[in-house]
Amino acid sequence: MRRNILHAGAANLKYEIREIVGTANEIQALGQDITWENIGDPVAKGEAPPAWIREIVSGLLEQPQSWAYCETRGVLHVREFLANEVNRRDGVKVTPDDIVFFNGLGDAVAKVYGFLSREARVLGPSPAYSTHSSAEAAHSGYSHVTYELDPYNGWMPDLEDIRNKIKYNDSIAAILLFQMLFVVVFLTTPRVPCTRGRCSRRSPRSRATTTSSSSPTRSTPTSCTTVAATCT
Repeated sequence: MRRNILHAGAANLKYEIREIVGTANEIQALGQDITWENIGDPVAKGEAPPAWIREIVSGLLEQPQSWAYCETRGVLHVREFLANEVNRRDGVKVTPDDIVFFNGLGDAVAKVYGFLSREARVLGPSPAYSTHSSAEAAHSGYSHVTYELDPYNGWMPDLEDIRNKIKYNDSIAAILLFQMLFVVVFLTTPRVPCTRGRCSRRSPRSRATTTSSSSPTRSTPTSCTTVAATCT
């Protein structure tokens, strides 16, 4: 070919859970019996959605409004409901505009990483959900960067490990917090450190540091974090 058409990180786009199916098919072709289990598909094993869910869906199909376009971020009253549920807990507060719907988690992962610069790395947990880890590695062209989850502390993030990864790797631009809800905290480094008056009231402040490329020992406070959350 006249030019290489593959992205530099294409080889990193793997999903071992599904790749095992290809291996099983090859073994089955050799005459070996295979006992197939499902991959996230209960219906394949004879389960059925509850009757009340099917009744709700079938009823919605009869409503003309169900066939109309909705707001780009998702149905407003649903986002309002989710924001209210989140705000009942302690911690960060969100508004409906902080919630965005996608066509499943895979679509959200692809779009977020697709709009990031290749130089912007996303620090994710280890053990990792392979959809995230492979997408991050594919977008950057390098191995996925991770922080440790502590099995002796309820699999909570190892904060010291996160601090060190951010401090000594200035390419890390975001931290992946909750994999199934896809909450990403983006870190920025402005000329002037964030102050309470400059922070958005909806965004938590970050005290993480990033190392200056010109000096391995000098670090700069990061600004407010921006939280992007998607629900699937």
